[in-house]
Amino acid sequence: MKLTIGDEWTATVTGDPLSITPRFDFWDLSVSIATYANVEERERFLLDTFGSHPWLWDTPDELHFDPAGRNLVGAAFQIAVGFADAEDWARVPATPLVHPGGLRADEARDFRLEVTTELCRAPGSCSSNAWTASPRRCSTR
Repeated sequence: MKLTIGDEWTATVTGDPLSITPRFDFWDLSVSIATYANVEERERFLLDTFGSHPWLWDTPDELHFDPAGRNLVGAAFQIAVGFADAEDWARVPATPLVHPGGLRADEARDFRLEVTTELCRAPGSCSSNAWTASPRRCSTR
């Protein structure tokens, strides 16, 4: 399966999920999936990868790929501050089955990944673990 971000950047879904434990960053209100532990290691990580990097005071969602194999090696997602209306919730399909996997960039170049602006809850759900991000400018095919 292919994932398209924006109008033209694509990646292929692989069967190799990241083995990194996600962590919540209280300062930035984000979830990080990366191996760095401090500012210096993060700076090195950003220099050694390609993908959707932050720029100056920008805080986009981030996907980071290894230039050699083009495999996903890290990610960071900002926590959305708004919630979708109930009518939008109704359009969210039933929660799909979880299939662990990774991504492999189809080409090694940077791209823009916008932050999700609101959260939608799956129909019939009342628990906090059933929240899903509203559609980013992504599609699958």
